[in-house]
Amino acid sequence: MDDECEKLMKSRKEKDALVATVANPKAQDFQCVRSTLLPGLLKTIQANKNMPLPLRLFEVSDVVVLDDKADTGARNVRKLVAVNYNKMAGLEIIHGLLDRIMVLLDVKFKDEYVTVACEGMENIYV
Repeated sequence: MDDECEKLMKSRKEKDALVATVANPKAQDFQCVRSTLLPGLLKTIQANKNMPLPLRLFEVSDVVVLDDKADTGARNVRKLVAVNYNKMAGLEIIHGLLDRIMVLLDVKFKDEYVTVACEGMENIYV
């Protein structure tokens, strides 16, 4: 069986700084909780690689992040991940999804662009 460090492809020291572990797991597969949604989505793509393209997948779920201020030392955070898997790039698909989510959540656009100075580069507008 794999341990959580092998699954994360991190050393034990790096893993302890990133992932909340379960004190008494019922199975070795459940030693740690998810800190990101992307590996699950990539496993889904791998399992469905014989399906016709395009594959458009998304997941909205909670992940656990370490937090020293929380009573348990960790807290839940709701995250969204989306993938458009196709033969040709389709940035407009993900861009449209993001625009729709921002409209539904009533996120307002800022009136001004924020200037960010980067070393050795022109100003980048965010």
